[in-house]
Amino acid sequence: MLVALIVVGMVLLVTCAALWPEPDEPGQPVKPSTPEGTLIQRLLTGEIDKRQYQAEQARLAARDAERHPLALPDDRL
Repeated sequence: MLVALIVVGMVLLVTCAALWPEPDEPGQPVKPSTPEGTLIQRLLTGEIDKRQYQAEQARLAARDAERHPLALPDDRL
């Protein structure tokens, strides 16, 4: 019985070790998938400053508002 428990424990340990996700390598930067993410990465790496970041965010917001206008509810409710 004890041998069976040890074998089951070892199988579970090996299975968990095989399925555990690999850590990200520190040398590889993660590529952002959105324009906002790209701006944050540029801000954090020092490529742009806070003022430039805010100006770019405002530009992105204006572009988004133009492409996807917000539909306001009817005031007659």
